[in-house]
Amino acid sequence: MPGYGYPQQPPQPGVVPAKPGNGGNTPRMVLIIGVVLAVLLAGGFGAYYVLAGGSSPSAGGGTDTDTDTDTDTDTDGPDDGTGGDDAPDGGGAALPDGAVEAELVMEVAQPEVPEEDILTEAHGYWVIGDDLVRLMTREVVSYDLNTGEQQWSFSLPNNECRASHEHSEGLIAILQGRDCEVLTVLDITTGEDVWTTTIETNVTPGRYAVPAILGDTVALGWTMGGHGWSISQEEALWEPRASEDCREDSYAVMDGVFISKVGCGFIGDDGGSIRATEEDGTELWEWAYPAEVDAGDKLRFRSVISADPLVVRMDIGDFADAEEQIWVIDDAREDVAHVLPYDRERHVGPCDAVTLSWCPGAVVHDGMMYLASLAQQNSVIAFDLSTGTAVWEVSSEREATIMPMQEQDGKILAYEIPTSEQPGAVVAIDPATESAEPVMILPRESRDDQRKVVSSAYSADDRPFWVDNRLFLVSQRFYDHTVDEPVTMVFR
Repeated sequence: MPGYGYPQQPPQPGVVPAKPGNGGNTPRMVLIIGVVLAVLLAGGFGAYYVLAGGSSPSAGGGTDTDTDTDTDTDTDGPDDGTGGDDAPDGGGAALPDGAVEAELVMEVAQPEVPEEDILTEAHGYWVIGDDLVRLMTREVVSYDLNTGEQQWSFSLPNNECRASHEHSEGLIAILQGRDCEVLTVLDITTGEDVWTTTIETNVTPGRYAVPAILGDTVALGWTMGGHGWSISQEEALWEPRASEDCREDSYAVMDGVFISKVGCGFIGDDGGSIRATEEDGTELWEWAYPAEVDAGDKLRFRSVISADPLVVRMDIGDFADAEEQIWVIDDAREDVAHVLPYDRERHVGPCDAVTLSWCPGAVVHDGMMYLASLAQQNSVIAFDLSTGTAVWEVSSEREATIMPMQEQDGKILAYEIPTSEQPGAVVAIDPATESAEPVMILPRESRDDQRKVVSSAYSADDRPFWVDNRLFLVSQRFYDHTVDEPVTMVFR
């Protein structure tokens, strides 16, 4: 495939230069504005995906690469169970020798769902030291992992807004308010509000906008463009210009830098790019993609699965019949090096439908990507990113559903969902031997509760993850008929 680069002048921090498109400000846009305006007003990046035919989070479909938490900015991964760039790195503890017979050390029951809701979504959880902090119904709650006791809570008027996947030096960024127009930086070691500001724009971020935090900077993008703020100075660092045709509409933190998606045209349908910037907004690199592929089919960006190497998920073709592809971009970030043999009819979708980089269904490590298959007795499939081929796979010896979680000690950790006959387990897949060995066997008596929290490999909302030789099972969807059932389980 041809390179998708273009010459440009170095941009100011956070200011995205316009790119040639397919007529973003043409009569065609006027014709569709009445159809899509209400959806766009409802919320930024997610609105684009709804219009692009993306599946909703409730439809399942997978979710990002291992992140080193010992960076200069001490930015942890989203500590929320992804297998990708935002994933926790295991907390630094070496994997146990042999299979540990684990015990359930903490369980949190689902609270009441607000009367006006049938379903409440609460996206966000973080591990810092011996504390688990997570969003619940209309509050952020901290739990002591040693005692299971609640330590503090921070009230939220609207729990449908999103929070940063990562924390940075113990700080998270979270949106709140009726229209997610209030940005709060919260210290999750104490529960204290560090800084709160109201975003004053005509179109508010909405429930699908996700803030990202890196060092002293919070970044947020939606249909109004990309914004950045200094936490210590409590002031804006950058904001979009009214004349821009291409704007950053979402951010994430991956590999210790900001990754942003730039959309061109009215709803991002005139091509765009993926950018990497430093904490202050200084650009590091950019990969541009067109509005159409060579055959004239529409091209739509979906997700960043990995930043280094750059691996992206794209849709090609009409909305209803679009083909979902996973592309590996070359080291120069100019050409598509490989299109992986990914098929959504045969492989678990790696990413959430409405966020930039929430891809817990994929693990990228050491030039390989690991995905689960959709077979009845499924397997974890290893894709070689240097050749673009699927090279080997590993199935559960217990004939259980197996879910890749993250990398640790050079091995790929995977969770095996308990069956009616077999307990749940954590296995370590060794790429050198292309085989899996158990590292943790879960209590047989907790099988039913485990399946209530994580029941399948398909959902991006209910996930396992591993930190400091603890297994966490976390559900982020609360129903009015599942009150008092577990939504968090911790094993050690």
